[in-house]
Amino acid sequence: MKKLSAFASAILSLLILVPNVFAVSEAAVLFLLITPNSRAGGMGEAFVALADDASAVYWNPAGLAFQEGKQFTGMYAKWLPQFNLDDLYYVFSGYRQSVEGLGTVGANITFINLGEQTITGDDLAVLFVQPRRDSDTAAVIVIAGTGPTGMRLACKQSLFVPFIRYPDCVVLSTRGLEAGSATVELAGYFGLDWSVENGEFL
Repeated sequence: MKKLSAFASAILSLLILVPNVFAVSEAAVLFLLITPNSRAGGMGEAFVALADDASAVYWNPAGLAFQEGKQFTGMYAKWLPQFNLDDLYYVFSGYRQSVEGLGTVGANITFINLGEQTITGDDLAVLFVQPRRDSDTAAVIVIAGTGPTGMRLACKQSLFVPFIRYPDCVVLSTRGLEAGSATVELAGYFGLDWSVENGEFL
């Protein structure tokens, strides 16, 4: 009987604790929480089962199978409108069309403009890579910090450890160190011409 109650206690403890182990923060990529299609947003994002318009491409592509005709949907939303930042916006568009003998095909495009960003502080670490101008295969890795705190943070990053990958550019700060890890202030990839203007950064 004692073994059974100990086993039941262990199972109950696992059921209570396991969901917290797999909890994921969405703070780093908040724009993923923007609901494409205002109708789906108004339904509390409970649109996967319904998915009866052109936005089904995003919510549930299998929903296209039962749609006929053609339809276009679009959405433009200012992101964080309370701050009056005109260069922060989100655009979603979707299109579907039924093709005789084939079924229904659809496509969507999602675009977010994060505007211009300026990051300052004496606790920042910067890691980025650039190709060497005199070589087709070699690259230069730059590790820098803004102040002694930023330099210490930069030196603590694991650069040459297998299975750890970094984007082209990362800016870290010490704000999250109380929780055990640095805060990513900016991360992204340079453009094909290795410029910031043509790159994608979050």
